[in-house]
Amino acid sequence: MLVQTVGIVASLSYTGRSLFKDARIRALQYRLELTRQHREIWLSTLTSPSLLKVLDGSRDIEKKPVTAEEQVFINLIIQHVSTIVQANEDKIVDMPEGIREDIRAFFSLPIPNSVWLVTKSFRDQEVIDYVDNLLLS
Repeated sequence: MLVQTVGIVASLSYTGRSLFKDARIRALQYRLELTRQHREIWLSTLTSPSLLKVLDGSRDIEKKPVTAEEQVFINLIIQHVSTIVQANEDKIVDMPEGIREDIRAFFSLPIPNSVWLVTKSFRDQEVIDYVDNLLLS
């Protein structure tokens, strides 16, 4: 009976460690995928350098409205941020260090902020709350 109990406890312990390790591996894979997506989005600025204008903090949207290409680019970033926020909310992956400030700074820029304000109603409420709260801080 004692041998059987020890065997069961050892088996459960091994299974628990395996599940924990698998969860950590999946979280790492998810982070690597998010990094790949982030890289792909920003690599598009190499083929279309004009997209870097979205980072211009002094752009007057009234004088130079957001172009269709810029809007598509910003929407790709918004979708990427939405994925990260939802993954964090679902406890799939933790937010990388410094990402809150990065998101806040990005959406504070004139072009990203303009696109965000026009399109946020199409986003999940948790994403809207997350970005809006960052913009208030």
